[in-house]
Amino acid sequence: MSQQAAPERMPTKLKFALAFVWFQGLMNVVSAVLIFSLVSDRVDHGQDEDAGVLRAMAYVSLLAAAALIAAAVLALRRLNWVRIAVIVIEAILMAGAVFTLFSGGGGPVIAGLVLAAVVIASFASAEGKAWFTR
Repeated sequence: MSQQAAPERMPTKLKFALAFVWFQGLMNVVSAVLIFSLVSDRVDHGQDEDAGVLRAMAYVSLLAAAALIAAAVLALRRLNWVRIAVIVIEAILMAGAVFTLFSGGGGPVIAGLVLAAVVIASFASAEGKAWFTR
């Protein structure tokens, strides 16, 4: 019985998926900053009835950004639990994107769904699993 050795170089498909993870992390930071700005503007104009919900969305976006960026950094160490964490985080983000899509979201939401699906497919693939399990 022969054991399959893990490849030394990260597979190209996984490199692109990892770049998408970085991109999603950075876009979540941008999103949080924009939401905080929106909340501040609304409070300044006396429209603070939904400020708590918007702040919560901003904090969730920051949490997702931190998790994605940390996972992207740790993925280079080839830790299998990072692969699983990325898949779980992306699945949660996909669920949120589907909810947003049915709530009236448009093109950016669809782009987020596609990115998440590509990342999940790459990290869950045989190549991805082999690379992370050394």
